[in-house]
Amino acid sequence: METAKNENIKIIALSGVLTLALDSIKNTVEAFKAVGMRDDVKIIVGGNPVSEDACKAIGADEWAYSPQKTVKVCTEWAKELGQAQ
Repeated sequence: METAKNENIKIIALSGVLTLALDSIKNTVEAFKAVGMRDDVKIIVGGNPVSEDACKAIGADEWAYSPQKTVKVCTEWAKELGQAQ
């Protein structure tokens, strides 16, 4: 979170391979909330155990089932945020 704040990072991508990673991903989203940065970043989650329902439970903005979707979503967000080059 410190790096995101210091570097003005607006898009966070989190991925997990095992189901138990979902708790860590959720904790990361909660940590952004706890320091008052949740509204300042967009969070996308992915990986084998992630689904649309998991995304909602985690509190992320979007989930990706493929690298192509991740690139598409993040590119759209970058344009919205004025960070696309």
